[in-house]
Parts: sequence; C-alpha cells; structure tokens
Amino acid sequence: MILKNDANDGNEIEDFPIIKKYKYLGIIIDNKIRINSHIGMIYKKLNEYFKRNYVLNKRYFSVKSIMLIFGYFHKSRLLYGLPAFIDQKSWINRIDKIMVKNIKKLLKLPNHTNNERLKISFGQPNLNIYLVGRLLKLKVKYEKFIMKN
Repeated sequence: MILKNDANDGNEIEDFPIIKKYKYLGIIIDNKIRINSHIGMIYKKLNEYFKRNYVLNKRYFSVKSIMLIFGYFHKSRLLYGLPAFIDQKSWINRIDKIMVKNIKKLLKLPNHTNNERLKISFGQPNLNIYLVGRLLKLKVKYEKFIMKN
C-alpha cells in the first residue's frame, strides 16, 4: 500500500497499488495524513446510532446511564487513535464540539447551553489536555516494552 497524491506517476509502483485512503488499525489515513476521513466516518456512525436509539435514550435511561453510554460508546470511538493527530488543531477543536453536541443530544439539552459549563459539570477535561495525557501513557507503555526487550 502506497499513499500518494501525485497523479502523474501512474497507478502502480512495482506491483503496489497507489490509493487515496487506507484503513489501518481502525483509523482511516488519507494520502495527506489528515484525520477528516476518519472523523467523518465516525460521525456518520454516531448519527446513525442517535437515529436508531432515540426512543430508548428518551424513555429508559437516567442521566448517569446516558453519560456512561457516552463515555464507553461515543467518546471511545471519537478519541481512538486521536493522539496521532494531536498537531491538527482545527480537527481537535471540531471533535471537541462534536463531543459536546453528542452530550447535548443524549441529554436533550438546548443547543444554546454553555459548552464550557457543560464540560465542567460532567468532568470532561479539555480535549488537548486529555490527548497529551494519553500520549504520555502511551510513551510509558512503549518505554516499558522497550526495556523488556
């Protein structure tokens, strides 16, 4: 698999196809190493989830249950693989807004609810701080692995 953007070089390099997008370990990587394809796919899946489970969320779940669903299902999918793209600030900000929008949808809050107050009240840290923490944890795991081998 070769990610390449130059159309002048043909469609194959020594029997390796040139592609525009590739899914690797659940993360869609495009030929410019951007995250927009990945986030678009996840956002589409989450919107489908909201459509299918609207009645269930509306009738049967408490606020605590809904926040657990958000943490285990929504947040985990949005943030998987994101530390690799921490340098793409505009996408990190979009993901932060998507997360707050999902909380509002799940809790049926009005759109004009203050995002910062909402994040504070549910203990959601700033996404950049969260991602730096994840990177540090991954670094420690990697260093332990290197020391063993």
